[in-house]
Amino acid sequence: GIFAEGLGSALAACFGGLPCTSYTQNIGIIAATRVASRVVVQVAAIFLLLYGLSPKFGALLVAMPRPVLGGVFILVCGMIAVSGIRLLATALLGPEWLDSVPPLAGLVVANPVVLAVLLGVGLHAILNLPASRPSS
Repeated sequence: GIFAEGLGSALAACFGGLPCTSYTQNIGIIAATRVASRVVVQVAAIFLLLYGLSPKFGALLVAMPRPVLGGVFILVCGMIAVSGIRLLATALLGPEWLDSVPPLAGLVVANPVVLAVLLGVGLHAILNLPASRPSS
């Protein structure tokens, strides 16, 4: 899933589009409710379209009390944090082949944040090379 998201974002950027992303809130909501049905997502998409296209439905969303939204936000963020901690715990137990790699190369290969930063800086440098201009 992460590879497909990255590939889709890279292709979208190549064609001048916005990168696509999956939102981590979805992980928290699925963990909290234990509902991962596509039908639920489709119904929610219909509600969101109605909210965006009809001011009457948008007023329902605005009328929701802030403490309710805050409580949901805290629950979702907590679930995301727990999911991330579980992912880190399982990732740290995994690859034995990293022991044979030099420490700097292991950091680049094993840490997705370091890899993303290096790729971002490298692509920025490549894409912003000054174009050679013909001399007059």
